[in-house]
Amino acid sequence: MFKLVGLLISLASLCLLLILGGSPTMYIDIPSVIIMFGIFLGGAIFGYGNNILTFIQYSRAEKISSSQLFATLDFYNYLTRLTLYAALLAFVLATILILAQSSDISTIGPAMALSLLTCMYGVIVAFLIIQPIKHGVLYKNMNPKKAISLPPESEI
Repeated sequence: MFKLVGLLISLASLCLLLILGGSPTMYIDIPSVIIMFGIFLGGAIFGYGNNILTFIQYSRAEKISSSQLFATLDFYNYLTRLTLYAALLAFVLATILILAQSSDISTIGPAMALSLLTCMYGVIVAFLIIQPIKHGVLYKNMNPKKAISLPPESEI
């Protein structure tokens, strides 16, 4: 329940900012979404292949072994990095296309704003979707009863 509340607060804050900044439709660009998610999906399949479904199943399990936990956390770390790199690569490619095809200086500003959307999409996916899933997997598999007790400072 608290996860849903946290997600709703994050999304409501983001939507409020978008609405106050202008028309919400100016933040939607389908080609940017396709480019960014295409690079992300291709990289995920290239990096993990059909093991992606295994890690998703591990994420949904109540308890997994420590080796499965580390592998699953590594998978989500990879997805986070991949999302951010895909957003950056899509931004660079869009910027190159804009600058190569633009003969009118006044069109560069709006076109650059659209290419920056890929970075925004990457950050939103990485930090509002992938990282909370990763931390949820970690939290589900923590066992506070078996926490490691540290020795007193005098023995360190």
